[in-house]
Amino acid sequence: MRFLFILILTGYYSALNAQQAPIAIVSANGATKLVNTLDEAAQQAQTNDIIYLPAGNLPGQSTTFFTKRVTVIGVGHHPDSASANGKTFITGNIGFSFGGAEGSVLDGVHIAGLVYLSANCKVYRVNAGTLYLSSGWPAGDNLIVEQCILRNFYAYESAITNSKVRNSVITNVFTTNVSTTTFENCILLVSQSGSSPYPLEQAYECTFRNCIFPNMTSWNSSPCNSFFYNNIMAASELPVLSNAGNASRNILGQSPSVTFVQQSGLVYQYDQNYRLKPGSPGINAGTDGKDIGIYGGPSPYKDGAVPPNPSIRVSQIDSETNLNGILRVRFNVRVN
Repeated sequence: MRFLFILILTGYYSALNAQQAPIAIVSANGATKLVNTLDEAAQQAQTNDIIYLPAGNLPGQSTTFFTKRVTVIGVGHHPDSASANGKTFITGNIGFSFGGAEGSVLDGVHIAGLVYLSANCKVYRVNAGTLYLSSGWPAGDNLIVEQCILRNFYAYESAITNSKVRNSVITNVFTTNVSTTTFENCILLVSQSGSSPYPLEQAYECTFRNCIFPNMTSWNSSPCNSFFYNNIMAASELPVLSNAGNASRNILGQSPSVTFVQQSGLVYQYDQNYRLKPGSPGINAGTDGKDIGIYGGPSPYKDGAVPPNPSIRVSQIDSETNLNGILRVRFNVRVN
């Protein structure tokens, strides 16, 4: 109920003032503070606070990352869900520092820049430039990433280990310094072009399960020590494996045109359809008997990309008061 009040209050504030609504920091005891920037939110947040980001453009953090374990929730990023809510768009970076912010949660945000993570962080329903571990940070153990759109996924002079990436779309570089991590029901739009000609070369003992590789038509000749189960691949053969038993039940030689209802290129597009085309051999062919790709598995991708909180579906605010001096405000709110 408190979140619903904050949601309507900030939506009402933004509609009336044509300004950016404030960021709400809600503590465990129910106390609420309103701030205007992510830097202020990081400076004032306490452990276990929930930080609600409004719709609109928010500058990234310029001086302070979060140093406490917090949950940061936006209103979503998909255009289909933005007609009433708008979308939460961070124009720069956001970060969760090691030494205090481990275990933080980020949900329902579009981020132009980098997301700096520390161990045990969870990222849901985010469209981000890069999930990133900075030079000098400890290894990012036990990250959980679900239903995200990621342009890069890597660690710089550090390592991402023992993590899980599920029902997400990844483009460009995705395995630099990544080890013992499971990619499940993902779409990997990477190809052998660009800055990472063979993007599996630094994936160490990773598992790729129920994933789709629609653009990789050839592999590095160096042996790969990762594991491949029930994937769809455009290549006509598997990567060179360090152990022949590290792969089974993969479907080879499947171009994007025979795999997806509608997909082209190496960049995720909201208006494309990444569901399996009727008749695809990937239907019900996952390790769990469900579809290969982002719409299968235990947490299928939801196109709306809205966090599991009430969201405004329709908002109508009259431009002026009626004869009785009353301004009519109508919100249609749905629990996702």
